[in-house]
Amino acid sequence: MKIIGWIILSLFLFNGVLNFGFSGKCKRAVAIIYRVKTDIAVISYAIDSYKLENETLPTSLSELLGTYLNVLPADPWGVDYYYEIQSRKEVRVFTLGYDLEAGGTGLATDMSMKIDFSGLIEYIREPIFQCNT
Repeated sequence: MKIIGWIILSLFLFNGVLNFGFSGKCKRAVAIIYRVKTDIAVISYAIDSYKLENETLPTSLSELLGTYLNVLPADPWGVDYYYEIQSRKEVRVFTLGYDLEAGGTGLATDMSMKIDFSGLIEYIREPIFQCNT
């Protein structure tokens, strides 16, 4: 599936976010989390497709351009997603969050497919964010 299909899916997910009872900055924070989750899923799907056809992992995300992705999405802060080969079978696609540093909390959290996205959304509901509905 090309990137256009994933853009449509992203818009669908974003529309769903609008109806979760968040308002203002909180709605934007949740939309950012869903965008990152969708971007990483799209990139991961392209990596899986590449691996199936080539019987190896790509050495960089740029190898996915053309056949597997029309464009490489940047994270919501305009930075390319990071790509690390963990083993012959496992990779990590991630963003460092808005602070561009390892670690962090909230939107500064490093986000990858292994993160608990629903837990991150619940974190945003905590009083410090003033997002309680």
